[in-house]
Amino acid sequence: MSGHESMRYTYRLRVSNTACRALSAGWGRCRWVWNECVAAAQRAYRDGEKVGPAALDKMLTRARRVTPWLREGGSVPQQRSSRASAISGGLKLRHGKTSGTGRRDIAVPECPSSRRTTRRRR
Repeated sequence: MSGHESMRYTYRLRVSNTACRALSAGWGRCRWVWNECVAAAQRAYRDGEKVGPAALDKMLTRARRVTPWLREGGSVPQQRSSRASAISGGLKLRHGKTSGTGRRDIAVPECPSSRRTTRRRR
């Protein structure tokens, strides 16, 4: 035993319906950015070109300029989605293989319904 104790805390996040819709919309925008970056990387790979984080950032800037619904969301999560897709694409190309179908399905988190949440009594 090293003498270190660890403690574990459990937190519960309760979001309003408005916040839940905003989080879902933000998730959707980030997923769209991810898909566009993957499509751009696939086109570049097919054409024998390279696409990196800088090119994907420029693509995101252009997309935000001409797409009003994309501009409504935060730019930082969208930039992180863009860079994460560039990193994961680079890893996939570096190792030369994909697992399974070549894509990873990510489930959109569901907001709990009001029936399942507990409310504090005041």
